[in-house]
Amino acid sequence: MTGSSRKISNSLRYYAGRPILNSGRLFPDIRIDWRPEIGEVPSPVAVQSTWADFQREIAQQVFSAGSLKPDFLRVDILKLTVSGPQYRMGQKIIEKLKADDMGRKLLLMITDSPLGNPYLLPRYPLLSPVGAQNIYYLVLLKNLLSENVLEYKGNFVDFGGGYGYFSRAVVTINDTPQVHIIDLPIMSVIQRAFHEATLSADRYSRISYHNSLALQNDPEALQEANSWLSEPFHFNATFSLSECDRDTQMFMLKNIVSRSKSFLIIYASEYHGVDNQKIYNCDIQDLCKDHAISHHVWGEYTHGNIVIGTRRQA
Repeated sequence: MTGSSRKISNSLRYYAGRPILNSGRLFPDIRIDWRPEIGEVPSPVAVQSTWADFQREIAQQVFSAGSLKPDFLRVDILKLTVSGPQYRMGQKIIEKLKADDMGRKLLLMITDSPLGNPYLLPRYPLLSPVGAQNIYYLVLLKNLLSENVLEYKGNFVDFGGGYGYFSRAVVTINDTPQVHIIDLPIMSVIQRAFHEATLSADRYSRISYHNSLALQNDPEALQEANSWLSEPFHFNATFSLSECDRDTQMFMLKNIVSRSKSFLIIYASEYHGVDNQKIYNCDIQDLCKDHAISHHVWGEYTHGNIVIGTRRQA
């Protein structure tokens, strides 16, 4: 892959005429044959690879001549991982959001950007299934942790930021938080380009991107991170931290999650031979002793388990 994130972002403005001005992309034809796409993305256990292995595939599929493809959210590797057309689950979540006070507010405030040609919900074409999920994560913060994102004064640490939806939503609806995304380098390139092209300069400036591999393997990188880890923050990891090897998960829990004001981790029971139930039902108690921890089930997703923590008052 060649080209800096700024070059990629600049090239997007050349392509932007097609997805942004084509109203069929922004409001897709309801008659489109989306039925073959219905269904869950394969469970994490069925994905025969690790995220580190995905980097080469992402670089090969998402970029062309150093630029993001105009329909990059529909390439196979991102469709499999961070932008899948989970229509049935998306519609279920929309109904839950409509029935929740916070959910209704957020539905009025957050919409998808047409950039990348995301899969939009046929019955709610302002959002993709990914968008509905990320709004629901914000509702979970309110309902499970009493953290109202509209009023939250701390920062956010987003582990495994997808293509940048959650972080974009946070800085769009709240002018206070800084958001720190910890992810693989290839995903940081995508996130930077997506954010720069879809956010104002001020909102874009409140998002920082951090190399997850460097944090884990370079003591100096972790030392430099102390400047932002010393401020109050909420840690969010939704189907991301649980898709790492055990060593990575233990490192993040010990060095990042344990320092958080609160955390929300959604995980699959098992991924690639890693017993996540043991990690998030047992090990997390030892590594995050300063937090009151509880467990929940995310009923809308077959493989979803939730663990939350709130730092105890001194």
